[in-house]
Parts: sequence; structure tokens; C-alpha cells
Amino acid sequence: MNPSLSTVSGWGARDLITDLRNGRPPLWNRNPRGWVIGPWRTSDLIAFAESRGFLVVLDEWAEVR
Repeated sequence: MNPSLSTVSGWGARDLITDLRNGRPPLWNRNPRGWVIGPWRTSDLIAFAESRGFLVVLDEWAEVR
């Protein structure tokens, strides 16, 4: 994990990111397991997910090793 990427996981995460990025699918990261987006998109994704009724849980330190 580093400040130049954010990892997103959970049900519907890939579809939300794809919709946010105008149809371009995100990249998959194996460790930690999740979809990778730039940190500048993270706040947009949170707002987008909440507007669609998703419960958003931020866990900043869970995957840092």
C-alpha cells in the first residue's frame, strides 16, 4: 500500500469503479486483494457509491503491512 493508490473491495466495487470511469474497468491488485484506483478518485467513488445507496466503510490501516 502506498499513497499513490487506493484499494477498493466489496460487492459491486468493480461495477461502481467502471461506471465512475466511463466504462473503463479497474485493475486488480492481489495483495491486498481489491480493485486499484488513484487516490484522487477515492472521494468521487465514495460519493458515487453513497448516492447509489451503498454503505461505505473506510478502513485506512487494515491492509497496511
